[in-house]
Amino acid sequence: MNSTLTTAVPALQRDVWHARTLATFCDMEIDYTSGAAFTGTLLNTSLNRLQLATIASSPIDVRRKREHIGRQQQAHYLLKFQLGGTGVIEQRGKVARLSPGDFVLCTTAEPYRLRFAEHYQQAVLAIPQPLMQELFGHADDMLGVRMGYESATNSLLSQFVGSVLQRLNELDQATLARLEGNLLDLLTTSLQSVKADPQAAVNSHTRVHHLSSVKRIIALNLDNPRLNADLIAHIEGISKRYLHMLFQSETMSLSKYIQYQRLEACRRALRHPDYRQRSTTDIALQWGFSDVSHFHRCFKASYGVTPRQYKLSESP
Repeated sequence: MNSTLTTAVPALQRDVWHARTLATFCDMEIDYTSGAAFTGTLLNTSLNRLQLATIASSPIDVRRKREHIGRQQQAHYLLKFQLGGTGVIEQRGKVARLSPGDFVLCTTAEPYRLRFAEHYQQAVLAIPQPLMQELFGHADDMLGVRMGYESATNSLLSQFVGSVLQRLNELDQATLARLEGNLLDLLTTSLQSVKADPQAAVNSHTRVHHLSSVKRIIALNLDNPRLNADLIAHIEGISKRYLHMLFQSETMSLSKYIQYQRLEACRRALRHPDYRQRSTTDIALQWGFSDVSHFHRCFKASYGVTPRQYKLSESP
């Protein structure tokens, strides 16, 4: 799905774009990561109680830090719709990877990070914090969660925002104020559909990406006895809570998965010619088991025989 806005918006010089971006949204640190000449656009429109902006630029890396928050007068929730290119938004330890049609909810009251490795375009809806909390009391639960276009309600909201932007020049202020009510109704419906299904917060696209990456991390670190949730979450750049959530729909928990992978590595080593002269204790220690007695108990419980019996048996 590609929702790139075709309405012409004048390009701005980098210093002008930078100043207007901070004035439109909030204080933040912007690093310009492209070696090429900068291109950027920004258009902000007042609906009634909300502000709707379209922003585009060359690759950037944005950080909203705690020192920026201290200078803030009023907090807003920012609903960021990806119109073109891709982006990565991080808040509260959650990572949302956005493609055109997706959106994510952030708050200016807490630190966040935005990364755009290519030229991108977004629509950003700024909602005053009191209004958002009045409309949807669990808004903070949705922070940093990718709202994917594959969901019917999310798609309706994204398409509605795109349609408003496409016809913006044809709409008077009274019409925009009425459309704001429709937009807020769609937003509430979309957020409620996610809240009704907690597992939807770990959407399929992002979940598959992180789960695959986490499993690679585990495979590469099985021999590290310090491999645990803290280390994995640190390497992957996610929270421990989100890490454990990734395994909720799997057949085993994170700790059980690590143990199973270590047992399988030991089982293969016990029959491998290169390990013929190695003791079962050496093999267990090599694959991250720090407690050999625990290894023996787990191995027998899983395979029905002791590690030594398995090593000496002829059956494959």
